[in-house]
Amino acid sequence: MGQFLSSFQISVPDLPAKIYEISAELPDNPYSELAHFENILSDRTWGEAHRIRGGDGKWYIAVFGHEHEPKEVDADGITLSLEYKTTLDPENPRHRGAIGQALRDGFGSYLTSVLDCWEYNERGNFYEADPIRTVRGDEAVYEMFRGIRTSIDYRSGFGFMLSLDPTRKFVDERTLADRLDAHGESEVINQFGDGRRYFFFDRPEPQPVRLHSVSDAVVTDETMNIDGEPTSVLSFVDNNYGSEWAGKIDPNEPVVKYKYSRGNRTYDAAPSLLRLIPNQEEVTTQASTLEADERWEEVQEWIRPVHYIRLGDHEADVADTPIRDGVDTFGFPALSFGDDTVLEVGTSDLTSSGDITRDIWEYRTLDYLEEFGPKRKPMDEPWVAVLHTDSTRQTAFDAFDDIRSYVKRFADLDLKEQPGGVSFESRSEYDQWKEEFAQKVTGAFAYLTGDSQTEYYDVINAVNGKPVQHIRHENYQQERNRDESYSLRNTATDLHRNSVFDRSC
Repeated sequence: MGQFLSSFQISVPDLPAKIYEISAELPDNPYSELAHFENILSDRTWGEAHRIRGGDGKWYIAVFGHEHEPKEVDADGITLSLEYKTTLDPENPRHRGAIGQALRDGFGSYLTSVLDCWEYNERGNFYEADPIRTVRGDEAVYEMFRGIRTSIDYRSGFGFMLSLDPTRKFVDERTLADRLDAHGESEVINQFGDGRRYFFFDRPEPQPVRLHSVSDAVVTDETMNIDGEPTSVLSFVDNNYGSEWAGKIDPNEPVVKYKYSRGNRTYDAAPSLLRLIPNQEEVTTQASTLEADERWEEVQEWIRPVHYIRLGDHEADVADTPIRDGVDTFGFPALSFGDDTVLEVGTSDLTSSGDITRDIWEYRTLDYLEEFGPKRKPMDEPWVAVLHTDSTRQTAFDAFDDIRSYVKRFADLDLKEQPGGVSFESRSEYDQWKEEFAQKVTGAFAYLTGDSQTEYYDVINAVNGKPVQHIRHENYQQERNRDESYSLRNTATDLHRNSVFDRSC
């Protein structure tokens, strides 16, 4: 992730920490267990508790931000014992994950508790409590919420930085219960059921879910089983979400079944808490598009009250002005094609008269690739993952198919036909995908719906700096049916140019 004008430096103080050892052998995929231990230690020590890797490769839990330090803590039969004390150092790669997560949690807590924002899908996207306007789309009238995408990352030479990017969220003004009353179960299921569309699940921590079906039961029937005890949807909402959400539900409304994107299990919900998420529409794209000065004004508005991020008993100061070093300092590399052809600024243009200049360098990479061919090709089909938003999965894969054809045309290279991918708006799925597949892919193709740089850089981070190219929804919709798409051609050749060579094509 590069530094850009909406990134603010964070000064992390010394963080004295207690390091707890885990007595049990952890499974190969230990993340749910580690999260459980973090929660237990946070409750028992009253401090921040986050996982770290020790020098021996084992997982430990670092606790900081409070002086209470029990020698041992029982975690459902597993002993968490105080092993040693240290000071967490941002320059130590093994400590950065714990510090970064604590900063993200602290900033998120400020946005939700002080500014009364809600976080969508645990992705670091926060929105104001009330919509700022409504927008009439093709399928519904949508409420538009103003929000901010946030990321906190460590960058060599700068330390930790907070990056902000304004965003918008659209959800149907009507609930699924309203749609069932107006159109009936059959029409609603035919249009939206069996996972065809995402719905916004209105709860304290909203998430996107897919509608599966409508059951014969009502929300007061005991259709759920929680820890071996039967309960109703209405009781579950009241006990877990609160009276504000329970009050939105009519006791006579039916129970609907929903699924998360990657799972096959169905869950029960009240239709009054589900609202349609629009597919990308021109009206929502236009409504969410901000000019550069508007975007910067909103960044300033969000950052103005932020002076520090609380880390338990400690405070990490946040700079008032953005980082500006290193912006717009990227040069044009010399690229090799075919057997011995080099494209470099200041040399003769071998595809036309004149010299290669900075203004035409990008265009000539396409011409050179088509004229002289790539410098080398990978032995196997490159695996380029497709990363998309909740509502654009199919369109993203359509765009990738088009890009595959351009890569074949310009580089005579076959990309993996069914690459797989994930929504980067679903944090749990995204994190699972990163853990399982990010190390295996050759690169990534990101299908973006807004003007945010944060989404793009987040994808780069997800694949650990491997080549990433992206296309925006608006550009793809405008050019997808053209005989020659400049956006698709550039994306395809840039993906190849940046993925199979070091300064070569």
